[in-house]
Amino acid sequence: MGTSAAKKEFTRLARSLLPADASSFNQGLMDFGALQCVPQNPSCEECPLRSTCNAYRTGRVALLPVKKEKTPVKEVHLSYTYIKVKGYTAIRRRGPGDIWQGLWEPYAGVLDGARLLRSGVKHQLIHRTLLADFYLLEAPERPALPEGYVWIPESELDGYAKPRLVEMLLEIIK
Repeated sequence: MGTSAAKKEFTRLARSLLPADASSFNQGLMDFGALQCVPQNPSCEECPLRSTCNAYRTGRVALLPVKKEKTPVKEVHLSYTYIKVKGYTAIRRRGPGDIWQGLWEPYAGVLDGARLLRSGVKHQLIHRTLLADFYLLEAPERPALPEGYVWIPESELDGYAKPRLVEMLLEIIK
């Protein structure tokens, strides 16, 4: 029953039972789940909904709710080089389907002549631990970069949406 069609059907059914403004109902349900119908040791004997509870009637209280398997956390290593050339820097926009789709980042990798600023900067996402090395390259001329990078004035960098990890790099540079 974990299909998107099943989820849509359950959502449709649930909405048909709720008032248009269900905020009070939702808050009450969350309070009920936090105080009464808790996953470990629920208070079934005092529960006002016991007579209509399918889990209680069928003796499956200890088996519900069914929890999804946790997605393992992967460790990902990244390197970024912030390039400075006469007041300009190079960035690129992350592509479609990417975890940071549409966000901007500096050069992904290490360029010759770049100096290490910080190693092993940790940024935690839900299913990934990112460990990044940050480099700085100050050059008199623009190095050749792969397609997709654009040169912008450093003063305009704040106008571009960036992932938190890139913001951390910029904090180190400042």
